[in-house]
Order: sequence, then structure tokens, then C-alpha cells
Amino acid sequence: MKTRVTYNANSKQFDVYYNEIYIGSADSIKKASLMLSDHMKKTDLTLTMLQEAQSSLDSFILLNKKEPMKKEEYLSKTFLALMVEVAELANATRCFKYWSNKESESKEVLLEEYVDIMHFFLSIGLQLGFSAKEIEEAYMKKNNKNFERQLKSY
Repeated sequence: MKTRVTYNANSKQFDVYYNEIYIGSADSIKKASLMLSDHMKKTDLTLTMLQEAQSSLDSFILLNKKEPMKKEEYLSKTFLALMVEVAELANATRCFKYWSNKESESKEVLLEEYVDIMHFFLSIGLQLGFSAKEIEEAYMKKNNKNFERQLKSY
């Protein structure tokens, strides 16, 4: 599956494509994103689909930067953004705040922070050239290894 959002300068609209099929236009990137999101809700998401959605977002962001960014700088900034988002999730859960009696944020807030992490996690994988198939295979191999470690009291 391939997702794509392109800007049509003539109509001043964002054209939205899903699996190379035109699904509509919107007058803002936010509306285009919502349109794409609504369309994708009709099917089960796969890692490939998430990577394609992230790739579209990354391309859009980079195309709209005032100054181009070197590949190394983009990767290092994405790693930093990932670390910041992980810290924001930890802060929202309050899991490390042993001195506080305050409850964690709502599930909705925690989920939003978690998804922020996924955005940067997916972006890093794309920048490093990892395919969905490679990630899935490596994950299952490591998952099996971790089970073996647990069985051996690792």
C-alpha cells in the first residue's frame, strides 16, 4: 500500500492518494491528513503502511523547510526528537516520580505521546533504509532470542 499527499499549486489544494488511487483533495495539510487517516481506518494497518505514511510526512516536512538539511543532521535531530518524546511519555506516566502522589495523565494523552514516539521511530528506520520485512524478521528473531534468554534465567 502506498500513501501520498502532494500539493497542487494550480488548485492550491493537497491531493491525497492511497495505493496510487486518488481519494480526494483538501485545502490544508491537516484536512488532507484527516482524509487519509479516515480512509486508512477502513483497513488494518501494517508496518509497511505506517512507514509509507511516515515517509509522506517526512517528505512534506523536508520540502517545506526554509533551508535544506544534511542527511546526518536530519538523522541526529530525529534521534534527539525521539529521546525528547520518550521523556515526554515518561513525564506523562509519572512513572519515575516516586516523590509524587499525583496520577498519570489520561490514556488519551499517553497514547498521543506514544504515537509521537512511533513517528520518530518510523522515521529513523526509514532514514537507515530498513524495510518493513527486514524489521519484522529482525523483531521476530530477537523476540525468540529474548524468550530463550528468559527460559535460561538471563
